[in-house]
Amino acid sequence: MNGVMPQIEHVVLVMLENRSFDNVLGWLYSDVNNQPPVNFPAPPSGSRPSYEGLVEKQFANRLSYKGKAWECSVMKGTCGNGLTVPDQDPYEEYDHVCNQLFGSESQRRWPVVGSSPADAVKDKEEARMLGFLQDYSIGWVEEKSGNKVDFPLSTWNQALQIMQTFTPDQLPVLNGLARHYAVSDAWFSSVPTQTNPNRAFSLCGTSLGREKNQTMAATEEFNTDTIFNALDHMGCNWRIYFHEEFPAGSGKCYTQYSFPNIANPQCFRPISQFYDDVKQGLCSFSFLEPSWGYGLNEELKRVFKQGNDYHPPTSVRNGEEFLKSVYDALKADVEKWKKTLLVITFDEHGGTWDHVSPPWGATPPDANVGEHGFKFDRFGVRVPTILVSPWIQAGTVFRSETGVPYDHTSLIATILKWKGMDPKAPNPKRTGSTTPWLLNRVASAPTFENVLSGECRSDTPEVSLPPAEVMTPLTIVNNTPTPICVYLGWGSTEPKPYVKECTGQLNRGQSTAYNTEANPERRMCDYYLSASYWVGDSNQLPGELIDPGYVDLKLDQSWRLLWRDWQFLLHHARVEITQPIPEAEFGPADDRYDSTSKLRIVNQTSTRIYLHLYSKNQLKPIPGIPIEQYLDRGQTYERRGSEDNLGWDYTVNVSYWVGDSDVKANEWIDTTIEIDKTWRLLWESPKKILHNQTLTIRQPLPVVNISPDMNAVLRAAPAKPLSAAATSGGRDQQ
Repeated sequence: MNGVMPQIEHVVLVMLENRSFDNVLGWLYSDVNNQPPVNFPAPPSGSRPSYEGLVEKQFANRLSYKGKAWECSVMKGTCGNGLTVPDQDPYEEYDHVCNQLFGSESQRRWPVVGSSPADAVKDKEEARMLGFLQDYSIGWVEEKSGNKVDFPLSTWNQALQIMQTFTPDQLPVLNGLARHYAVSDAWFSSVPTQTNPNRAFSLCGTSLGREKNQTMAATEEFNTDTIFNALDHMGCNWRIYFHEEFPAGSGKCYTQYSFPNIANPQCFRPISQFYDDVKQGLCSFSFLEPSWGYGLNEELKRVFKQGNDYHPPTSVRNGEEFLKSVYDALKADVEKWKKTLLVITFDEHGGTWDHVSPPWGATPPDANVGEHGFKFDRFGVRVPTILVSPWIQAGTVFRSETGVPYDHTSLIATILKWKGMDPKAPNPKRTGSTTPWLLNRVASAPTFENVLSGECRSDTPEVSLPPAEVMTPLTIVNNTPTPICVYLGWGSTEPKPYVKECTGQLNRGQSTAYNTEANPERRMCDYYLSASYWVGDSNQLPGELIDPGYVDLKLDQSWRLLWRDWQFLLHHARVEITQPIPEAEFGPADDRYDSTSKLRIVNQTSTRIYLHLYSKNQLKPIPGIPIEQYLDRGQTYERRGSEDNLGWDYTVNVSYWVGDSDVKANEWIDTTIEIDKTWRLLWESPKKILHNQTLTIRQPLPVVNISPDMNAVLRAAPAKPLSAAATSGGRDQQ
């Protein structure tokens, strides 16, 4: 038996993607005031176990824009079809992570090189975790300013998604395993940046000085030894299981391609083989790659790929299914389960919000310095790490036993110790070398073998999947008195959504719903809306936009767009376009008969109307010739007093276009119009109008109401930075 974790014969490591600790596990123990059953190491005498999780209304980020400031508290639970939040992949590069950690509502903070002294991150400066909302909102602010950005956000509502977090009910597998076994609330990614450098640290103990991915497609090679080289030297068998080739067509998986020093190509197996090997006998160390997911990317011409790695903006349900399948397979054979340790972690936070400041003092692995002058002496953002084994006491929250916090190099150090190799030992192939084989960060990394107890549990808790996703449809309702044209787009907004769909004319009172089909590509994309209303003429008034007739809808020049650009919509939104029927107002008047009198009908509606003016001689009961004509928006019909009409009485009626032949309650078809039966009279019978009187027909433009409105979570705040005394971690200043 080994001296370290002697009860364990098989370690299975699953490294997932791009979620911070708070984003997926922040509310794990909120139901017990963040007081778990067990801390390891034990808390000081007289103290209760604690969990560095979330508390409602205690944490917030702010954003300033054009002289206004908003403050948004962290949101418990995600909105709508919330398993895909945030629906744009947040920024995760080194410079953006600096901004997320050290920026504030109005000040962007960047790495030292190329920054002004006021904006540069200072050595040993504490991260206040106040820049996440500002950094994610760059896509919204810059787009409104006319600047091109990588990931444009169309609305403020979309920007707020970065402050949303998942609840245990939404992620019952991840949270269930964390609560049934052990989770660290003080485990940090190795580098404050994105995937490749962090995965390099987790396998090599270094990123060779790289602060970020070298290519947009995340394809690059790290030509240095890995933990697998050390395991080969010790005669320890291992396997890497993968879902797919990466990059496509390479004939290799991500790990094999990215780390070419790994030998033994026969040790790479498809993920299906893992489940067979669990039954037949696992090797000592198994490393599981997830299926990679990603969202929109114009440079790579990618629209969407659903993975099971939890990567935004894909559905996290697939990740839950993957973890449950791994856990269920491992615990199926009780005797084998007693010899197994499952480790679950995430490579990096992926730009999602966390409230704990990553510490300085990380040991640089080597002499490499990053392109922005980064010395690799600061950890990345906190990420979830869960230990699952029957040798672990339920409800354990574990932290480092030393002054050095956990990061991904703790995985290497613990596994090496478990197999009997000192993490400080040099590469035996390099005669005379004293440098640790997997370098200095691994040599100083704390290990977690003591989290396992000396007693094996007899229970094997079950975990359940989230409820099946019910895709709440995106609903559009026409509550105007006329047809509207509706267009739906999804995908990138540069310059317009990639794919567009048209409902044609949505008649008054009608509604339509989208996203009801189980179409993973469609439902994971961003949705955008454009709509137009009928005005009845081709005159383009100031501020108006003629509807060009998107897709295959052929329109004349009498339709006007409701807004200039595409309107971003949440997947579950309800859009109601409302407008009252035209209203009539008879102005003050008298009935004097002289040459100065004026009978006027004014059209102040948003559409063309049809005028009926009837006359009748007072002395002789003879009707005059009726006046019947269209009256366009802004036009006025005027009839002046004269000798020819002094002895006449007048009545008036007006009709408006509804676009269909359905007759609803309290409606009257205008039968005098020869064109069709799509016009409705304002009154059942004409009304009297005096010689010297004005009749004004009014109707406001259509109004668009989108619900729910995420602005309800905002609190008005003065446009000024947070005080210098602000508590770090993005806590509300109340």
